[in-house]
Amino acid sequence: MAVEIKLYCSICGRNTYYQERIEDAAKDLGLDCTVEMVTDETKWKKLGLEEGCLFAYCPGCKAMHDDPNVRNLPAVEVNGELKFWSVPATDEELTACLREYLPG
Repeated sequence: MAVEIKLYCSICGRNTYYQERIEDAAKDLGLDCTVEMVTDETKWKKLGLEEGCLFAYCPGCKAMHDDPNVRNLPAVEVNGELKFWSVPATDEELTACLREYLPG
C-alpha cells in the first residue's frame, strides 16, 4: 500500500521546490508513495495550521515562523500524522522520516 504524503502550503514557488524535495527523497529510498500539495485553506485549518505568509513578499519561513507554539504552513503529513511544520524539513530530516515507512 502506498504511503500518503501531503504538503499543506500556500501557493508559492518555494513550496513547489519543497514538494520536489519530498518526491526526490521518496524516490531515492524507493518508497511507494503519493505526494499531494494541499492549498485548500479549509483542509489545513482543520489540522490547526496557520498561514503566516505575506502577500508578494517572502522573508522566509525561519523569519516568519519563530513561535514554537504555533503550527504554520508549510506542513508535511505522512499517513495522517503531521511530521513537520512551520519550517521546511532538511533533506536529511525528510529521508530519516520517510525511511520509517519502508516495508520490512
